[in-house]
Amino acid sequence: MQELQGLSVFGESQEELSQANEVSIDTLKIVDCPTLTELPYFSELRDLKIKRCKSLKVLPGTQSLEFLILIDNLALADLNEANSSFSKLLELKIVSCPKLQALPQVFAPQKVEIIGWEIPDSSSLCSLVISNLSNATSFPKWPYLPSLRALHIRHCKDLVSLCEEAAPFQGLSFLKLLSIQSCPSLVTLPHGGLPKTLECLTISSCTSLEALGPEDVLTSLTSLTDLYIEYCPKIKRLPKEGVSPFLQHLVIQGCPLLMERCSKEGGGPDWPKIMYIPDLEVAPNNVRSSPDFTKSSMQATDSPGPGPKSPNKPRPSSAHWYSHLSCCTRGVDVRESA
Repeated sequence: MQELQGLSVFGESQEELSQANEVSIDTLKIVDCPTLTELPYFSELRDLKIKRCKSLKVLPGTQSLEFLILIDNLALADLNEANSSFSKLLELKIVSCPKLQALPQVFAPQKVEIIGWEIPDSSSLCSLVISNLSNATSFPKWPYLPSLRALHIRHCKDLVSLCEEAAPFQGLSFLKLLSIQSCPSLVTLPHGGLPKTLECLTISSCTSLEALGPEDVLTSLTSLTDLYIEYCPKIKRLPKEGVSPFLQHLVIQGCPLLMERCSKEGGGPDWPKIMYIPDLEVAPNNVRSSPDFTKSSMQATDSPGPGPKSPNKPRPSSAHWYSHLSCCTRGVDVRESA
């Protein structure tokens, strides 16, 4: 069988696909093929991207797939598990495929970017991005994800709470990084607190957020070293018990009420709670925003939400989080451009 490293199909030029099953293909990209209804079987395919193919209902059969990106495929409803194996799948991204109701039954990915409700119960998943949810005011019960290290929740415009349960993160027993960005309807964090294993917490552009949770929510995070609170104008104060005694880096900006209470010059009542932190930035609004940690492993395709853009590079004190996410996704190269 002839070997072909990669094949890209655009628009109506679909002749290559009719003979694609006669060659061994490693990478396949199909974009803007509105009349495409079916695909042949690919036994050796590792990397598959299908974008804007509005008539395709079923994925091709595959056995060796490692990277799968599905974007804006309005008719796609079947992953074709009967003729496929997803046991080798490392990364999965699904965006705007409204008829696709579930993820594979048998797979153990390292990274999933999801915009729907089906969060996989996986012992190997270490990084999860949930973005662009609409008409969802709360998440369902979080599954048991013992290997999850990084959780990103962003651009969920109707999200009011992270979960209906008081302590939703019990199954995330090794979570290190939690990033919540551009969720303008979010009012408060869980009453049961946050995972005790957190080392980095970012809360940004949540314009309705009024409180960070219970009064001991930050002091109970004994592993927390990095904290960003940015562009959350309704947060009035820090929790009464203060912040983690092990905090090394704190950034507060775009939160005028909170910044006033944390001001050294103005003798703010929350200043004694943070005065011991080695790297402290209570900054005006024109300072650059917190880093978008997902950029280190996957370029975002969703439209930007409210608030300032994140920089391309992290602050020096946050560089270790880029290394952490690289460890989670080492060897993975997900290509987003059409």
